[in-house]
Amino acid sequence: MNCPHCGSRNRSDASFCLECGESLNVGNATPFERAISGQADALTTSPAALPPPTGDWRARFDPRRWPLEARLLLLVVLVAVAFDLYSEAQSRSDVAHYHTAEAAIRQQQWHRAADSLRPLLGKHYLLADSKFAEVNKLVLAFDEAYKAGEDAERRAQQWQAAFYFGRAASSEQSYRAASQRAQAAYATSGKLLFRRPDGLYLSEVDGSNARRLPDSESSSYPYSISPDGSRILYSYEKGQGGVVYYDTTTDQHLTLPATHSGPDINNHGFLTNNGKGVLLSEYHFPGYGEEGSGAESQNSFRYYDVATASSSPSVSGSILLPFGTNPYSDTSLYYMIDSDRTSAGTRDPVLYRYDLATRRSERITQVKGMVQQAQVVGQPPRLLYLTKEEDGYSLRRNNLSGEDQQLASLPNKSSRYPSRFYFSSDGQGERAMLHERNTNNESHSYWVDLGSDTVQPWPPNAADHNSTCQLDHWGRSLCSITEATDHSQLELAAYDAAGKLLFSRQRRGSIGTLRPLSDRYFIYGSYVYDGNAHDESKSDFYLLDRKGEQPDRQMMTLDTETGYSFSPSLTADGTGILYLEDGTLYISNLSGAPRLRVAEGVDEAWLLKSESRH
Repeated sequence: MNCPHCGSRNRSDASFCLECGESLNVGNATPFERAISGQADALTTSPAALPPPTGDWRARFDPRRWPLEARLLLLVVLVAVAFDLYSEAQSRSDVAHYHTAEAAIRQQQWHRAADSLRPLLGKHYLLADSKFAEVNKLVLAFDEAYKAGEDAERRAQQWQAAFYFGRAASSEQSYRAASQRAQAAYATSGKLLFRRPDGLYLSEVDGSNARRLPDSESSSYPYSISPDGSRILYSYEKGQGGVVYYDTTTDQHLTLPATHSGPDINNHGFLTNNGKGVLLSEYHFPGYGEEGSGAESQNSFRYYDVATASSSPSVSGSILLPFGTNPYSDTSLYYMIDSDRTSAGTRDPVLYRYDLATRRSERITQVKGMVQQAQVVGQPPRLLYLTKEEDGYSLRRNNLSGEDQQLASLPNKSSRYPSRFYFSSDGQGERAMLHERNTNNESHSYWVDLGSDTVQPWPPNAADHNSTCQLDHWGRSLCSITEATDHSQLELAAYDAAGKLLFSRQRRGSIGTLRPLSDRYFIYGSYVYDGNAHDESKSDFYLLDRKGEQPDRQMMTLDTETGYSFSPSLTADGTGILYLEDGTLYISNLSGAPRLRVAEGVDEAWLLKSESRH
């Protein structure tokens, strides 16, 4: 008979279990019934399900034999242990997430920090919620800037890609290679050079990484910039202390002091075409500012080779400016020395060629008369110059081998004061524009064709008007024209080499400007005086697409405090424009949007490597 308590087998006539000592009484069953019950157990129980033999310790721990209360208690204990183990693991995970987020925040890895803080949201774990809110703002700003950079890159607007990728990289450099993409966009967009009250600054096109150039000050001005924008030559100590040569690729600089300095000294500097040579010119005006001083100026120059760090001896003479927009050549320059006065009271200057390699001078020719303005033009080089005569001026050309030819006789149209002349060219030395201005508020321009050696008043059909014209790189003449008696209205017009009018705009005002940004886009505007007691003025400037694909668009409004010398520049890819407005430097699409702020507190700016042919 099996014990109902421990399951041990007992004799059929036993009244208590020999194993556990419990009663084997199964109620009021008769011995026969108990016998029958024992036989039924033996018949219905399979060998596998039979309890272990009497005395097996495992039987005591078989939960199937435990009371229901014991089973429930075991389940509760197991659940409690499992929950405790889970809580411990979760706590360790939360600590690890929080520490990872703190480390990521210190390293400005905002996306990693946000991913680490996100599992802690809603748990009130330390400052996880507030930190996630701050970090997530930076993540969203990064993603927005990065996407804008990708969109600009697809539109081939590298300056805008540089702006947005640079903004993203300044927030998180390593994420999605933002820094590398910004650097690639910077490399094709050029750099900015701008002046603030404390000196000259160089930065990326978006204004980032701005650093003040060595020895620069409020009066420093870039005398010369190499064509690729890699080298800058600028003044220091108000032009009386020399120049600074600065390499933008290496951040190395070289300060070249002047031979002399003082209030009667005016120094200047020029870069050669390859940017590796420096010409230092010195203009000495003895007794400058002293009443009754009749001393004549004394001019000299010297050449400095940056590669060899060697300087030539000082050479007496006046450097002739190169014709057009190109810097000096890498091989030679031309200069003039005034000879002694002739019996007629004039000077006949002698022209020299200076070889930059040998540091030697070669006498070329002597020109007649008192030279007012002279420049070297074209290839092969020729000398174009003006001489003062009794009844006016003579425009002459010298082929630098002794042959001298008069191109035109220009009367002095000022009854009281002498005229001053300025040259401009198309950059190739094929055409020139001679502009005359005098203090009688009169101005006249003359077109000079160096191929046919012809000179004519310009623009066509406006000989009786005041005109101020200059040539641009594409050979177009850009003119500001006013009537001789009425200066309240002016015409801004552009002509081709044949004198055909390309476009014109009528403007109110007495001073106007028309400047090319490329062969397609122009900036034009004028001063408009309001006539009040302070004679203040406003000037509106417009962007013009000469091909008519979009209407003229107003770019900016300047007042007299910001000045009239702003220099808008087209970006290297021809899709954006950089301009100054009320001391703030902006860059925008030609369509006007978006307008991005680059720098503040700026007096003047230059976009290096900005020359475009679009």
